[in-house]
Amino acid sequence: MKKSLLTLLISIAFLQSKAQVCQIDCFEQTDSISQNVTNLLLNGSFESTTCAPFSVGWNVYCPNSAAYNCDVLNWTCTGGGTSSYPLIFSAASSIIADGLYGAYMGNAFSENCGAVAGDTSCLVDNNCEVTGLPPGFPNNGSAYGGNTGVSIEQTVTGLIPGNIYVLEFWTGGEGFNSYPNRGLFGLDVGFGYNYLRCKGTTAGSSDVGIRYVVQFMTNSTSHTIKFTNWGHICSSCTEVMVDHVRLYTQAQLSPLISPCGGVGAAPVVNIASSDTIWCDKQAIDFTDLSTNMPTSWMWYFTGATPSTSTDQNPVGIYYPSQGAFSVTLVACNAIGCDSVTFVNFVQEFPSPVPPVVSVINDSLCVSGYVTYQWFETGNLTNVLSTNSCFVPTVAGNYFVLVTDTNGCEVASGTVPVTVSIYEQDALSKIKMIPNPFDDITSLEFTIDDVHNTAISIVDVTGREVMTVDSKNFQPGKNKLQLNLSLLNDGVYFCKVSMQNKVMMVKLMKR
Repeated sequence: MKKSLLTLLISIAFLQSKAQVCQIDCFEQTDSISQNVTNLLLNGSFESTTCAPFSVGWNVYCPNSAAYNCDVLNWTCTGGGTSSYPLIFSAASSIIADGLYGAYMGNAFSENCGAVAGDTSCLVDNNCEVTGLPPGFPNNGSAYGGNTGVSIEQTVTGLIPGNIYVLEFWTGGEGFNSYPNRGLFGLDVGFGYNYLRCKGTTAGSSDVGIRYVVQFMTNSTSHTIKFTNWGHICSSCTEVMVDHVRLYTQAQLSPLISPCGGVGAAPVVNIASSDTIWCDKQAIDFTDLSTNMPTSWMWYFTGATPSTSTDQNPVGIYYPSQGAFSVTLVACNAIGCDSVTFVNFVQEFPSPVPPVVSVINDSLCVSGYVTYQWFETGNLTNVLSTNSCFVPTVAGNYFVLVTDTNGCEVASGTVPVTVSIYEQDALSKIKMIPNPFDDITSLEFTIDDVHNTAISIVDVTGREVMTVDSKNFQPGKNKLQLNLSLLNDGVYFCKVSMQNKVMMVKLMKR
C-alpha cells in the first residue's frame, strides 16, 4: 500500500543539459506505481547473480575492486576503485522492493561541495532532484573512483527515437542505526546526471524507501540506464541501494502519473518545404507545421547537407545529388513527442539536355519534350507559341524553353532569324516564277536600278547560301534564270538589298 505520496514534480525544458528528461516523480513507498508493464530491462530486480548476499559474506560485483569475486547478470559495474564495495543486499539486511535481492553500491565517503568531506551546504532539494553541486563534484579518492564514482548500468536496445519511455525504480540504503539521513546518487539515462535522494531501509525499520518514476524522450534506438554512487555525503548519510528497475513505454504509465507535464497534448508532426520536386542541385527550406506548440525540433535530412537541424524551420538544406529523399522530424513539448518519417518527401531530377533547334522548311522545330514555349530574346514575357514547331514572322533571335517528363525545364540556344526584313511592296517588285519550284526558277524585277542592288539567296536563319550577280541582268530585261539544284528542299528567301531598304520574297524548293 502507498504510505505517502510526495507530490513532487519536476518539468525540465527540452534541449538543455538534461533536456530529454521531461518529468521526475518520487514517492515514499515500496509498492509499484505502474502495474502489468513490459519491462525492457533484463534482471531489473537483480535476482540473477553469482553473488552471495552481504548477510552471508563479502561478495563484490565490481571488477575494479580488489575484492571483486562475483557478477550481476545483464548489468555492468563500471568505475569505482580498488576499495569500492558494491554488494548484494537481501531481506536480512534491508527492505527489498521486489524478489530477494537489491544492488547496493558501497563507496565510502565523498566530497560534495568542495574539498571538505561531508560538506553538504551547497545541496539544494528541488522537488525530487538535488541541485547546487559545483563542477567536478561529487568526488572521492582514486581508490573509490574519483569523480567518476562507482556505477551499475545496462544498455537497452530496440527503442524508438522520439518516443517517451518511463524508468521506474525503487531506492533504499543501509541504515544500521548509523546512517539515518538521506544520501545522494546520480541517474543518467543518456543525457547526463540527475541527482536524486535515497533513504536508509534497514530490515525491520519503518522506512519504505523512495520510488522514482522518470519520463524521458529517446534520441536513439539504444540508451544506457546508469546509477552512480560517489559515497556517503555525510557521516550519517546512507548510500544507495537500487531495486525493481523497470523501463516501459509511456502508454503503460499509471493514470496516477501525469504524462510529461499533465496538461495539453504532445505535438502531432507535419511539415512543408519550399519545393518537393526540382531539377539539378538545389537548396530548399523546410517549415514545421506540427500542432500543439512544440518547443524542440530534431530534423533528419537523408542525402542533404546539413543532414540534421534543431531549428524549427531549417533553411538552405542542400541536396548535392539527384534522387528521392526521406525527411524525419521529431517535435517535442513538455507533454511528449511525435516522430514522423516522410518517405521520399523530396525528389531531385537531373536537368534535361538542351534541345537543338532544327530548321524545317519555314519553321523552327524541336521534339521529344512534353511542353514547349517559344520566345524572342527582346520580349521574354511573350510566349510566341506552345507547339513543337514555330514559324517566325518577324526578324529576331529566337529560342525555345522545354520541359521533360519530370517537369524539368531547359532552354535551347538562340537562333537568329532574318525572314521578316520585309517591305510591303516586295511582292510587287520581286517575283520568282515558278514558285514553288523543283530546281530551276526565274527571278524577275521591276526595279529601275537593278545593277546597284545586292541579290542573294538565304535560308530561314539568314545564312547566305547563294549570291546572284546583278550584272547578268540585261538592260530593260530584269529577268534571270536561276539553277538552285544544289540546294536542299525547303524554304529560302530571295534577299534584295538596296541603299535604304531590304526586300525579301519567300521561295519553296521541293
